[in-house]
Order: sequence, then C-alpha cells, then structure tokens
Amino acid sequence: MTNVAHMVYDLGLGGFRVLDKTNYNDDTKIGIVYLSIKSLQLLKRYFLICGYALIDKNARILYPIDVQKETIAVYEGTYNRFPDALKHGLAQYVINTRPSFLFTPFFIDWQFKMKRDCFTENGPLIKLSSDCLERAKILGKMLKYNCHLIEPANFGELCEFTGKAHEVYGLDIYEEDYSDNFKYLIDSLINGYHINMTKFEIEKVFFQICHLCIAQLEKDYV
Repeated sequence: MTNVAHMVYDLGLGGFRVLDKTNYNDDTKIGIVYLSIKSLQLLKRYFLICGYALIDKNARILYPIDVQKETIAVYEGTYNRFPDALKHGLAQYVINTRPSFLFTPFFIDWQFKMKRDCFTENGPLIKLSSDCLERAKILGKMLKYNCHLIEPANFGELCEFTGKAHEVYGLDIYEEDYSDNFKYLIDSLINGYHINMTKFEIEKVFFQICHLCIAQLEKDYV
C-alpha cells in the first residue's frame, strides 16, 4: 500500500497519484499536496507564513501556499523542496481524500486566472501580505519578530499576532481617531489580558488590525 505522505492530487487527472519526486516546477503536470490545518505549527518552524506565501527564513525564497479553514494546499514542486525532516514530520498531516474546495477564490485568481487586482480585492489579509512582500524592510522585521500573517485560530494567537504586529508595523494605538474602547482592546491584546471572545469576534478584530497595519504602511511608505 502506498504511503499517504507520498500521494498528491493531480489537477489534470482529477484524482490522486503517487508523488513525483522529480517534479520541482509543476510545469507539465500540476500536483497538489493537501495537509491538515494542524500542520501550520510545524510549517512555522521552518518558514515565515505571510498570508499566501511561505518564506524560507534563511534564503528568503518564496513559495505559494493556500491556507483554507481546515486544509492547506502546496504544490508538489514546493513539497519536494521541503527539508527531509519537515516532510517526515508532515507525514501525519497529509490528506489523501479530495477536499470540498480545492483552492480558495484568491488562490484561483492569483495562480490560475492571474488577475491583476487579486491582491487588492480579496480582503485585508491578502492586501497586507502583498504590501509586506513588496517592502524588504518590513519583511526583515517580520522575520526578526517571527510575525506570521495568518488568521488566528484562537484568542491566544490573536494576542500573539497583535503584540508582534505592534512591533513590526509601529502601530500608534493612542491616535485620537481611535475610539477609547478600541484603544483599550488593542492594549489588552498586546499585554495578553484575557477577554472572552467568540470565534467570529476574533476574526473581526484580526481583520480590523490588518486594516490598521495597511494604513500604517501607507503612511510610512508613501
């Protein structure tokens, strides 16, 4: 029986096949390795995740990644470039059943339709990621603080992101145009004070902070 860690979804075949270990470019045949969302913690040890990109922390090489609610999609060529130790650790997270959605709408627009406005029309996380990838100084600070740009799964991750975003983007949370309640919220997140928040509220606040970071970048890099 073939090890599931060596199975990929072939877009041309419309089904799974054995991993082609010689495929590094995905030019003639496009294979996708699907991973459980739980693999994020392991991927973070090797890469900086900037929205739709995996960034090698040493060489700063960028690889596409499609992070969905329950799964992560990476190209076969990208997977083949992973260190052996990482691939060994990822084996437990490989999915060999076709997911409900092969890709997010953004990933389709970016990788397959090549829409020029895909980075500005797919929400604040994508916009912020694009802005950061275009600015070497900010990218350097993200690497320094290990600041991953990815939607938090829980309150603790929201606090961690907010604290690092405060350092990386230089957010001035005391500006007069912020409401007092919002100042208190951001300050509480930076300092890790516990607040009971639903998953929807965590998502809402995360995107609000992304908007703040975008505005700060536009102010600092006109």
